[in-house]
Amino acid sequence: MPTDPAVTAMMAVRNRVTLMDESIRSVLAQDDPDLELVIVDDCSDDGSWESAQAWGDRDARVRALRMSRPSGISAVRNRAVAAARGHYLATCDSDDLSHVDRFRLLRTYLDHHPDVIGVGGRIRCFTTDPATDGWLPDWHFGLADGRLPFHFSAGMLRTDAVREMGGYDPLLPVAEDLDLAYRLATLGKLVEVPDLVLDYRVHPGNVTGDLRVRERANLRAQLRGLRTMHGRFSARGYLVLGQSVGRVVKTSTIPRARRGPG
Repeated sequence: MPTDPAVTAMMAVRNRVTLMDESIRSVLAQDDPDLELVIVDDCSDDGSWESAQAWGDRDARVRALRMSRPSGISAVRNRAVAAARGHYLATCDSDDLSHVDRFRLLRTYLDHHPDVIGVGGRIRCFTTDPATDGWLPDWHFGLADGRLPFHFSAGMLRTDAVREMGGYDPLLPVAEDLDLAYRLATLGKLVEVPDLVLDYRVHPGNVTGDLRVRERANLRAQLRGLRTMHGRFSARGYLVLGQSVGRVVKTSTIPRARRGPG
């Protein structure tokens, strides 16, 4: 590229060869073409790495990188953050579909709101086809409620702010986005807008296999957030926190799952 792009779309991939092509196409089809797509493969063994390389050969906006060993989602995303040339960062999961106007809408908002360091749109869930089996989730968002301010896979962040906060915590196997959101909130506003910008694919691969690890990581991120917000959670936030504690206690008796290939 002759100049740095406005937006870096970062895509973490591990064994998603059957889904990633559609996700990549949705990124490259944006009506705001001032972008690059950084694909970081976490040592896939199903052909995902070869597919990422092929995309890089076909489109100069695509850069394919690979971890030297399986490293987990936080380390993979940090690799993409380090490589990013864009002023803004957009998380693009390898199984989701970005709407064609996603980058334009979110980039325009950030351009016009310098006090906002992250903005996200709404998502539509689906299993096979968003047009026929899509539905709007009833998930609630809000840092004071112990939740993300918006779904990060439907968001856009200022690259410099993410780097200033040190990126994602490599010790968190999940809930790494929630942890980062609380830290980013110390720098500026995180805002959700009403625009529908992403189709979120619901499938078994969404869920981390080890339930105990997932619940502990989520609680850890929430407790960090509570400290960051100086205890100023909402009533719902304290309820959510209590529920997280209960799930950790409940799952503490579950034997640790064996680490699988994915």
